[in-house]
Amino acid sequence: MLAILLMSSTAAAEPPTLSVLDLSRFDTSETDAHRITDSLTAGINATGEYRVIDRLERDRILDELGESLKDCAIGSFSIWGPEDVWTDEACQIEAGRLLSADRLVLGSVQSTGYRYSKLLTLKLLDVQTGITLTTATGVFRDIDELKEGIPGILSRLLSKGRASGSSASGTEAYREPGTLAWFYGTGGDTFGPSLGTDGTIYLGSGNNRIYAINPNGTLKWFYSCGGACTTPAVGPDGIIFVASYDGYLHAVNPDGKLEWSCSVGNRACAPVVGADGTVYVGSMDAKLYAVSRKGTLKWVCKTTDEIVCGTPVIAADGSIYVTSQRGTIYAISPDGDLQWSKTGFSTSPAIGPDGTIYAGMYGHRLCALDDQGRHNWCFTEENLTSTPAISADGTIYAGSYGNLFAIIPKVGLRRPRLKWSCVIDNRVYSTPAISTEGTIYVVGTDYGNLYAIDREGHTKWVHPIGYGCASNPVIGPDGTIYLATANGMLYAIAGDSGRP
Repeated sequence: MLAILLMSSTAAAEPPTLSVLDLSRFDTSETDAHRITDSLTAGINATGEYRVIDRLERDRILDELGESLKDCAIGSFSIWGPEDVWTDEACQIEAGRLLSADRLVLGSVQSTGYRYSKLLTLKLLDVQTGITLTTATGVFRDIDELKEGIPGILSRLLSKGRASGSSASGTEAYREPGTLAWFYGTGGDTFGPSLGTDGTIYLGSGNNRIYAINPNGTLKWFYSCGGACTTPAVGPDGIIFVASYDGYLHAVNPDGKLEWSCSVGNRACAPVVGADGTVYVGSMDAKLYAVSRKGTLKWVCKTTDEIVCGTPVIAADGSIYVTSQRGTIYAISPDGDLQWSKTGFSTSPAIGPDGTIYAGMYGHRLCALDDQGRHNWCFTEENLTSTPAISADGTIYAGSYGNLFAIIPKVGLRRPRLKWSCVIDNRVYSTPAISTEGTIYVVGTDYGNLYAIDREGHTKWVHPIGYGCASNPVIGPDGTIYLATANGMLYAIAGDSGRP
């Protein structure tokens, strides 16, 4: 009996097994990425808290047992310099199971910022559940400073893992605004995320898949399209509509099963859903398609030989407005008739509460049009690069080359005026998102920073994302901000809602 008790005690005292998988790398050499992986492995091993599988042992096991990984989505891209490489997280979790690991350390290393500094992003993941236990992020001047900073970032990662503040679901009861909750890698360049009514995040990817991600960062399912999947749209009944570059619109049920697909020209773009369930989608064939909720084609509107790949917007009267790649706004009736068109625009349109159409024009102007396409007014400022966002009080927010502007529209005889401007350290291509509390979230694309800005134009916090993030930020029911990047990552960052 004593021997049995001693054996049980010894078994209980064995530390969990952990492996550090190869980091996704962007503008970072394979040699540097391997050195960082080895330094992380050695640093965790030195704590004695885990049985750590070193890189050589890890690679040997995966070479012997990794047949199931041969079809994994692995993205790579290079124009100049080191090749960028990223991997689907579902494959990384499968690798963890093949390694018999209890925990994985996943992450990425990339260049970011105008000084080409290095951004290291890590998370500690439970292999059995796929839940992110903790995260840690660090920005370093160069690769040498990053290597010196590994003990500090590991201390943050592992100390948070020991803390009792994490719930069984892998999400903390409260996170400081501007901190990373989790990230998920898809293995393909990603388009912007959309939210379901239950908080599920849907994400189109260049690896021909649409992903459904739970609010805790775990994979719910994925559906394979015939081409790259654009930003999805979610209908009133929860059906997910996604267009793909093979020219099809897919209707996918919330359980990930296909309901129907419909041909919509050549290389279809991001769709939008009307109040009656009609889906509108532009295409590279210069046409806008309207598809019924049941998947039948209602009508096709031909433009003047321009690529119509802006996401359409729908007015209260059912009129559809869409911008072509050449900068023409087309107004189309609910029956598919072309009503009017206007040229010279640099952004997609947004519609105000009174039906006014707002869009940026070439020549440093924000312009307001009525529903007949007539100019109500224009406001001259820096060259606007983002689609405007309109708050509940009517304030218009739009980004440019280095600024976010808050503009008060014309009211009666009072001319439009600048309320404030806030410096963003690089170009703003994504549409700002506005929380119910009035915080404006905007992404600086080139350097990959997410900014939180208050109603008065003051920066509340900045979180580094890196690698050319151009997706529109989306705010979840609990205030979490979701955004996707060109390197296949979906990030969840704590917003300003939910303070204790």
